Amino acid sequence: MIDNKLGAPNSFQKISTKYLCPICNQLASCHVSNYPSKNHFFKDLIVAWCDQCGSGWMPDAKKVMKEYYKKHYSSFTGKRRSRDAINLYSDKQFVSDKRYLRAKNQADLLKLHGAKFDSVYDFGFGLGFFLFVTNPLKRIGFDIDESTALFADYLEIDVLPPWEVPINSIDCILTSHSTEHIEIEDLDKHISSFFQILRPGGSLAIEVPHAALTWINKKGVHMPHTLFFSAQGLELLFKRHGFKVIYRGFASEGMKAPISSQQIYWPPNDDFFNNRNSSALFMIFEK
Repeated sequence: MIDNKLGAPNSFQKISTKYLCPICNQLASCHVSNYPSKNHFFKDLIVAWCDQCGSGWMPDAKKVMKEYYKKHYSSFTGKRRSRDAINLYSDKQFVSDKRYLRAKNQADLLKLHGAKFDSVYDFGFGLGFFLFVTNPLKRIGFDIDESTALFADYLEIDVLPPWEVPINSIDCILTSHSTEHIEIEDLDKHISSFFQILRPGGSLAIEVPHAALTWINKKGVHMPHTLFFSAQGLELLFKRHGFKVIYRGFASEGMKAPISSQQIYWPPNDDFFNNRNSSALFMIFEK
């Protein structure tokens, strides 16, 4: 059994038929590769890649990931989060936690770009740090991991999927290291729901791994991701659902990833799209 979680596509195989990319919605030549991980659960899976936006997705992800989350993911995070929940907030252990610091930085950037926090929706709220930092009057969120119920109870978070949240009721949405876990079959449903529940002028911030493995050689822990976003693909996805771009950047000044020797996507002449920063993509959109 191979336990090494780091990986990258071994090779890309072009599929002759052109079709609409489910991320950028452009007519593209599709390529397939092995899943970029050597973890035993993922190493035999495939990923499809778009040569127009440079993004990728796992076909038939819903069936595969249902088994993974049931048998593997929750059993690990549940034990970890149960331990965290005991004293995390009462003893203020979080002040040096990198997840808390990330949430604080995200909130600060949103404030800088005019976001309001009277009502906040956190998709993939995890330990609840963003809702704790922003301290909204209305706290709503969703997380696939059942162990997060401990934090939802403590922080009084109403747990709802986005399509059950009232339309035009939310000032700010955060989806941080969560969107890349959505199955491709449900992607449009989620992004459309985000747009619908935001009030006019409301803000949405997203942070996802920079995973344009179609042109940069970036080994890392990609599992259990079902979506692999390039900067261009992420921007096009939200713009085609009606969002307006407010801020484009990276979570930090990461190392510059080398260009892949098997490049199948060439970014357009745009400083953001051409940036090989290996840190996570961070973008703010407005309705």
